[in-house]
Amino acid sequence: TLANFEIKGGSHGVRLGAADHALLEDLVLHDLGDVGISCNRPGQTCSQLTIRHNEIYDTGKAGTGEGMYLGGNDATNIFKDSLVERNYIHDLGGDQGDGIEVKTGASGVIVRDNVVIRAKYPAITMYGYAGSGPQNIVERNYIQTTVDNGIQIVGQVIVRNNIILGAGANGIQSKASQAQTPHDLVIAHNTIVMSAGPCLKSNDWATAMNQVVANNALYCAGGTAIDLNGGAPNAMISGNVGLGTSN
Repeated sequence: TLANFEIKGGSHGVRLGAADHALLEDLVLHDLGDVGISCNRPGQTCSQLTIRHNEIYDTGKAGTGEGMYLGGNDATNIFKDSLVERNYIHDLGGDQGDGIEVKTGASGVIVRDNVVIRAKYPAITMYGYAGSGPQNIVERNYIQTTVDNGIQIVGQVIVRNNIILGAGANGIQSKASQAQTPHDLVIAHNTIVMSAGPCLKSNDWATAMNQVVANNALYCAGGTAIDLNGGAPNAMISGNVGLGTSN
C-alpha cells in the first residue's frame, strides 16, 4: 500500500514495475515531468491492482503527460484484473496528456467513477486484447472538456453510464488499433452532450461481430449524433435518443 502522500517533481509520479495485489490510494501527484501513475516497463505485468481516490494534475513538463499509463503498446507490458476508481484527473499537459490510458492486452480491468477534466488526448483510452479473458468495463465516469475524444475504445469492452460533456473531437469513438479490432463491445446508457465531432463514432465495424449500441443520449445539436462510418451490418442499434444527424 502507498497512501496519503503528496508527490511532485521528478518524471513519473509513481512508476510500477512487475507488481500485483498493490493499492495506490489518496495520493496527490502534480508538477510532474511526465506521467502521473504508470505501469509500462516492457516484459513486466501489473495485475490485481487498485488505484483509488487519487488526484493527478499538471503533468508533462517534459514528456507525454498522461494521468495514468497502464500497460504497453502492442502488449509489451500487461495491465490486467485491476480496478481504477474514484480518481480526479485534471489539467494535464505534455505532448499527449491522456487521462487514463489502458494499453493493448488488458483484460478484466474496471475503470469506474473517475472524474477527468481538461485532458489533451482522450480522457479514457481502452485498447483490445487477443485471446480469452474477462471483458474490460468503463462505467460511471464524468468527463468534461477534452481536447480529443471523450472515451476512445477498440473492442472487448463494456462502456456504460458515462457522462461526457464538450469533447473536442468525438464523444465516444471505437476503432481498430494496434492489430486489435472492434468486436464484442457494448456502448449503453451513456450521456454525451455537444462534442465537436459526432457524439458517437465507429470505424472498422463493417465485418466485426457482437457490437451493441443501446439506450444512449446523444445530444450534438447542429452536428452528428451517431456516425457508424463504413457501416455496421452486424451491430444491434436500439433505443438511442438525441439531437443531430445520423449516418
